[in-house]
Amino acid sequence: MHTKMRRALIALATAVVLAQAAGAASAARFSVDGQSFRITWSTVRFFGSGNGGFLEARCPVTLEGSFHARTFAKRIDAIIGTVTRAFVPAGVYCQPGAGEASFLSSSLPWPVHYASFSGLLPNITRMRVWLEGVAFKLRYFASCLFEEGGEHIFGEFLMEGPYLNRFTWNTEELIERSPLSTECLLLRAGMEGTGRVTFLGQTLAPVMTLI
Repeated sequence: MHTKMRRALIALATAVVLAQAAGAASAARFSVDGQSFRITWSTVRFFGSGNGGFLEARCPVTLEGSFHARTFAKRIDAIIGTVTRAFVPAGVYCQPGAGEASFLSSSLPWPVHYASFSGLLPNITRMRVWLEGVAFKLRYFASCLFEEGGEHIFGEFLMEGPYLNRFTWNTEELIERSPLSTECLLLRAGMEGTGRVTFLGQTLAPVMTLI
């Protein structure tokens, strides 16, 4: 009797696991419980290097934007949202002893494209995206303007449980566009840092699930 019951329980548990796996495998869309978002960094490291030169700035940064809908497909390169504002907050300064950085407002808005996700379904740990049109000016010993040079500018939304609560980027894919100074020639640039994600105007982080 005990053997039969044990086998029955094993069979039931196996069926549940297979059903969950099948449901996760068939899940083709993400769902978020709100569309607007704000990402704040206490410090983003901006840098440019090459041709024997090096520029660097460490600044607080805020990005604001929204997802286009509360559900979106797991389709590579699909546009799932837009960054509409990117700035160093007013009255806050970059770290002393380094340079200054600012985003090029004319480059906005930046479309946000879906790239991939990590984790074992249905438990997602991160969602990778790429941003289109990113551009910033970096001022140190020289003043250089960098923009996306045909390469994708990747970042990742990081999850803790169901919460989409952090965003990180570590990229060296920006190239110098126009020589504001001869010291900028052949420089490549990037950004690195991890920021906090919340709804715009709130302290709560978005919840994301597979459906």
